[in-house]
Amino acid sequence: MGGNSLAFYWTGAQIVHATNCSGAGVAALDLNTQTDTPLDIALARVVLSDDGGFIAGVAPKGEDGASAIAIYNLDKLDTPHRVVTVATDPNLSVGHVAWNQSATGVFFSLIQLEAERTTADSMQDRALQVFGQSPVMIRVNFCGFRFYNLIDDSNSRLYTAPAHVLANIFVLDGNNVGFTQIENADVWLDLFEEGRSAADLSYNIPRQFVIVVTLDPAGSNILLEDAGQVAVRPTEP
Repeated sequence: MGGNSLAFYWTGAQIVHATNCSGAGVAALDLNTQTDTPLDIALARVVLSDDGGFIAGVAPKGEDGASAIAIYNLDKLDTPHRVVTVATDPNLSVGHVAWNQSATGVFFSLIQLEAERTTADSMQDRALQVFGQSPVMIRVNFCGFRFYNLIDDSNSRLYTAPAHVLANIFVLDGNNVGFTQIENADVWLDLFEEGRSAADLSYNIPRQFVIVVTLDPAGSNILLEDAGQVAVRPTEP
């Protein structure tokens, strides 16, 4: 939910891979020359374009709090990479990224922190009993799903929802893209603080949905309830 998956992509004569177990940092190994070229020591949640020519990932926040996505051309590693600022509000951060089919733009999710809630000191014994730690803290977020067009530098809002995160973005075709939406845990924390039973807490854990967004005409719908990560079958070559 808050971590980084490890990148490992085979593209032509190169392997794009994470450089450490944190998932922040990426390099490209040339199999012909056995040269491993570090690309970015902090780039996270890296994704490869369908044509294998580009990678994109979440860049560290700038000193001004702006959020950006960094893009590398794998055929021209000796040229400067591109950084696109997708949000200037320091309360916003990039969640996950995915390329469109033509590698002319990237879909991405934004996360806005609305509140942080922490259990009271009076709940210490219960927190220790249930979680083995105290206090228990949750983040309540509001999320958006957007598309950044790399040709004209437009940044389009496609979908918004009160949610903890929009993750696992998958592209179905040129007009439909989906992701996993995970609810906030504020209702669950309310029940925890009310002293409700373990069964009640288990029944009210944050739900997750697979949402599909249609680009034209604009729209969205729930594809699957209580489902998480989706794998799309590759098209025939």
